[in-house]
Amino acid sequence: MATKPSASAKDGEQKTMAINIGCSEQIGRGQAGSGWLVPLDGPQTGELFQLSAGRTFVGTSPDCDIVLRDPSINGRHAEISSTRRGFRIHDLGSTNGTYVNDKRISGEDLIDNDSVRMGRTNFKFKSMS
Repeated sequence: MATKPSASAKDGEQKTMAINIGCSEQIGRGQAGSGWLVPLDGPQTGELFQLSAGRTFVGTSPDCDIVLRDPSINGRHAEISSTRRGFRIHDLGSTNGTYVNDKRISGEDLIDNDSVRMGRTNFKFKSMS
């Protein structure tokens, strides 16, 4: 979302404006909206990793959709899938585990602002539906 002054805003007053980024057709067909992982620490802090509308593989392997540079993360660490209800994360048998809101999981539905940890890297899950 972008915040910019509206044409009808009073001096100094700002209004929030929603911008359609083209995902409404997918949402209307029962698909999840857009989702992102944002690393909060580690070598890729602050980068924005967009999740695909199908399956997104996360790990250190170059063939993953999201390639991370953290040696505590497995080659294929986790899979995040888009469902009719949103996004779901699955641990792929990783050594150091996948955590959602400080709970080790094998599979879990994600909600906007969830904390996700893979290896030693903490992420914020962001979504827009």
